[in-house]
Amino acid sequence: MQKIRSYFSYVAQRTKSSKPFFALILLYTTFCFASFVYFAVINKVRDSVMSLLFILFVPLIYLLEKSMKIKFVTAFLTGVLFIAAGSIMGACYDLYTLVPFFDTILHTLSGFVFACLGFGLMQLMIGKAENKKSFLACLFFGFAFSLAIGLIWELFEYFGTAALGLDMQEDTLVQGFHSYFLSGTHSETFNVDGIVQTVIYFGNGKTVTLDGYLDLGLIDTIEDMAVCFFGGVAYMILIAIDWCKKRALYKLFIPQPIKTDVVPPECTEVPATELCEATDNN
Repeated sequence: MQKIRSYFSYVAQRTKSSKPFFALILLYTTFCFASFVYFAVINKVRDSVMSLLFILFVPLIYLLEKSMKIKFVTAFLTGVLFIAAGSIMGACYDLYTLVPFFDTILHTLSGFVFACLGFGLMQLMIGKAENKKSFLACLFFGFAFSLAIGLIWELFEYFGTAALGLDMQEDTLVQGFHSYFLSGTHSETFNVDGIVQTVIYFGNGKTVTLDGYLDLGLIDTIEDMAVCFFGGVAYMILIAIDWCKKRALYKLFIPQPIKTDVVPPECTEVPATELCEATDNN
């Protein structure tokens, strides 16, 4: 019960201390809740549930800040919430279809944002990046952390596709491919070029005709990981240049450790006179 009260006290204190932070949280929550109501009214159960579940990002953000003693700066939080809201816009409002490169934007941005998070997490372990050595450690850890998150997400998409009957790995129509399977040996490939039509025959006699060959998620997965990589590279270049100058991007995007001025208990238990005598004797 004490932990719950402490959590809500932190939320209240954080809300008072940063109005831009609270404004972003409120805007994101309103969007999610409005989407939940809208999709519930038009009877889109999956989209309604998804919109409601994404509100859980809000208490999670406060919990991560409090437990890890880290502050999510405004620009970083904007990126995180845009990625979360973008998932709703893409999947529920069909923005992935209406704007074909929208998914690419989200994955590229995630590469940058999670690299910044990794930088901030490394600072929690080794201290602020005040010299070249610590800065490079934080910089490269952030890049590696971003790639790890990208990999975990693609594994999650594969699980959703393979185990839950979803299509989280987007299909792609291609006009050619190279195959060891069709050649019957791994010493050479069988080249298939200029595919203009593929017909899928079902057991009930139904057919589906496609204007090419349907790639089942491979291209989408590799492209997502590639743009996440490029987002991480952009992070490394921009943060490195910025760190050598005014460090404006560092202050805007890198989550910062929360300063805590805590006096160790043993110091408070020793009377001041005894402490002075011990110091004089030494």
